[in-house]
Amino acid sequence: MEDTVVFQAGNIHISRTAVRIGEVSYPTNSIRNVFIVAPQPLGWIAAALLALLAAIGLFGVPHFEGVASLVLLAGAGLFGVAFVLPYRLMFNTDGNETQALTSRDRDFLADIKKAIEIAVTMPV
Repeated sequence: MEDTVVFQAGNIHISRTAVRIGEVSYPTNSIRNVFIVAPQPLGWIAAALLALLAAIGLFGVPHFEGVASLVLLAGAGLFGVAFVLPYRLMFNTDGNETQALTSRDRDFLADIKKAIEIAVTMPV
């Protein structure tokens, strides 16, 4: 019987019998669950740094002026990094292996997740 290709893009190949990401292949029937993990937000850290900056400014302590600049830069940096953190597509296999594929494109990972779920439910 011919293998049915469900999804193919670049080095990702998902078929009725196997999921291949790069050089690594997994039997489709060994995959137990597939899920997408969102990036952890760093907003609370940036908010804490900005609160520290406000406290330093509020009390007007002169010898903390250099620290205030560093705190402002760190807060701005964390705020910027929060927008480039990748999503992760995770799946677990029978052998308790956990694999991840990372991308900033959540829709792309959602397409791969859907393709794996379809391939897993296809009759062999």
